[in-house]
Amino acid sequence: MTRDEPGRPNATNVVIRPVWTAEAAGGQDPTASTLTAVAPPRQPGPPPGRSGDGRAATERAFAVLDLVDAIPAGRVMTYGDIARHLGLGSPRQVGQILAHRGHEVPWHRVVMADGSPAPTQPSEQLARLRADGTPLRGRRVALDRARWEPPTRRPGGSRRPPRGS
Repeated sequence: MTRDEPGRPNATNVVIRPVWTAEAAGGQDPTASTLTAVAPPRQPGPPPGRSGDGRAATERAFAVLDLVDAIPAGRVMTYGDIARHLGLGSPRQVGQILAHRGHEVPWHRVVMADGSPAPTQPSEQLARLRADGTPLRGRRVALDRARWEPPTRRPGGSRRPPRGS
C-alpha cells in the first residue's frame, strides 16, 4: 500500500477518496476526478492516550504551568523535580504539558536531569538561560548552583481561574 492510495489511510491517518466533479477538468469532462482528503470520524470519549476526566488533565496542566511560572530568573528546575513536587507519575507528563502549553510560561527554565537543554530547541533555550543569568557549564546548567526548590505546595494554591470562570 502506498501512502496516498485512494480509499486507504495515509501516514497522518487521513483517508484519500476520489471525488468526481466536472470542476476537476475545468468543466470539460464530468468523469475527471480529484483526490480529496477526508478526516476519519472522531471517536467518542477522551483523546487517545488520555484517560478519565479532561478536568483532571487541565488541573495538572495548570499546576505545572503555575510552578514553571514561579521559577525565578537565573534558576531552573528539572522535569523530574516538577513531577516529584506535583506528585505526577512521570517527568514525561511535564514535558508533554510544556510542549503544548509552554509558550505561556518561561519554559526555558525547565531542563533535563543532567542540566542539558531540551532537545527540541537547545540553542534558543541556552540563549534565554544566559539572558536570565543562569550559571552554565558549557552547554549545561550548573544544577548545583541554579536548581530552585519551590516552597512547600499548598492545596488549592493555583493562581489560574477555576474552569468555567
